Amino acid sequence: MSFVLHLKEYLKRFIYSRLIYKACGVLAWISYGCAKCIDRKHVWCMYLFVAKLQITIGFRSGWFAYLSCHPSAVRTMEVIEHQVINASDHLVKDAVRQPTGETVLFLTSFVGLTGGHTRLLQTYLSQIPQAKLLVSGDAFFAGRRHFLAEQEGICASLFDNAAGRIIFNKASRLTQCGQIELLYKHLSKIRPKVMVLFNEPSDLALLMATLIYIGSNKAVKVFYYHHADDFMPFLGRAFHGHIDLDSNQETKCKDAACRSLIRISVRNRKIDGATISNPFTVFSFAPMTKLKSGMPGEHGYAELVSALTRKGVRFIIATRKGEAVAIKDFLAQRGTDLARVDVDEKCFDISKYAGLVHAYLDTFPVGGGMSVVDGLSIGIPVMINAQHGYQVFRDDALKEFMFEGAAEIMAFAMRLKLDADFYRQKSQCAHQIFLKFYDESVMVDALKALIERKNNRHDPAATTLSL
Repeated sequence: MSFVLHLKEYLKRFIYSRLIYKACGVLAWISYGCAKCIDRKHVWCMYLFVAKLQITIGFRSGWFAYLSCHPSAVRTMEVIEHQVINASDHLVKDAVRQPTGETVLFLTSFVGLTGGHTRLLQTYLSQIPQAKLLVSGDAFFAGRRHFLAEQEGICASLFDNAAGRIIFNKASRLTQCGQIELLYKHLSKIRPKVMVLFNEPSDLALLMATLIYIGSNKAVKVFYYHHADDFMPFLGRAFHGHIDLDSNQETKCKDAACRSLIRISVRNRKIDGATISNPFTVFSFAPMTKLKSGMPGEHGYAELVSALTRKGVRFIIATRKGEAVAIKDFLAQRGTDLARVDVDEKCFDISKYAGLVHAYLDTFPVGGGMSVVDGLSIGIPVMINAQHGYQVFRDDALKEFMFEGAAEIMAFAMRLKLDADFYRQKSQCAHQIFLKFYDESVMVDALKALIERKNNRHDPAATTLSL
């Protein structure tokens, strides 16, 4: 079994390597040239298949990451954007113009049991009654029938009144042409007035169907949620608005057009009047991928946890299934008092420990986003190492809880532990920040305002949507 796992890991590294990425780039260039010369639908779809592979490998290999921001990668992404938009122009001639309805449609490649984007979709669908969700089932999933059957079960468990509101692109055909046609048919049947994309950048079939639909229905407005913190924005120039989740957008999306900030938000889960008993307990979401994210010898988060446990601080660490032993071994190597550490493999939401934990410690160098807001939502102070790492939730609204390094966090945590008045003050501050910037009502109102503003700006005669 070990050999098989090592072989799979090797093949994965090989497939998502710069060598394969460059080979796909050559094939994309050739297939695009052929499509322009021949100008047949199946040739354009052949180009889109190769372009999808190039984008997928580019993102998975880290080449299309805003962190690297290599000029060559930026230029390549611009070329792909131009080519994909051109391809949609050649395919749009088969589209039929039709009147739009009043539906707000959210679109995604898939829905996970956990994850920030799933929870944002849950909030929007619960707060916008007439909104719908289209799940594309990305065309690169080999077992799409089984995958989509799982998706139906997941969505039924996660979304209220899922029947009739969630549409699945069920057909199992894997060709780009087939997927684009099927998705376009879904859009034509739903006739959305507003579309909000949550898809992965590599889900070209969904992006192409969207481009074709808005190409024949000019009144439709499309807003694109940036899919993940390290991905460069894709097709930003083709849509009406680019939505980011935190103020890091100034770094990662500075070249995207029509940028808007709608902060990550969750529901208010503070338990009024709750008193937290001793010992002083800190909570973290810390999968192994984050614990191992530092350079060799650079594991500041684990070392900080170790130092705090030796000062009498208890930890509850939530992680992925099957990682508890690995996490404890990792922490033990750094001198952690494991008697003060509980690892929970079945915690997907911090509210499980509302009224039981005193503070939230964000991981670093790779930090969280939704998890930080989760801490604020139950009214506890959060601790963010804003100077160490490249995926830190550096929202100015959280400057009260951002620190220059582990030593400052250590001092802050100990003061929270030892000074009851100071702890009470910081807890109140955390919840006030949550209510002002991160409550789900703030997020929903921001999207409504964006939709209404953009509709008025691009189409003065358009009526305001009744959300």
